[in-house]
Amino acid sequence: MDKPYDKKCIDCGELPPPTETNFTLISDRHGWRLRRYRNDAGKVLFEWRCPECWTRFRAAGGAVRQQ
Repeated sequence: MDKPYDKKCIDCGELPPPTETNFTLISDRHGWRLRRYRNDAGKVLFEWRCPECWTRFRAAGGAVRQQ
């Protein structure tokens, strides 16, 4: 991912629908998910996922790391 807040799905590359704020993307209407975690070097990373990819990610055992 090029920028910390690059708003495209990390898995499929889909661009999100136009919204006024990032909070709108994670609403029930749009269903996008933002995963925030620290890598092994301690850098905070962000991953946006569209609803379909989020479902597959969770079904495959993906989990949000506890900070």
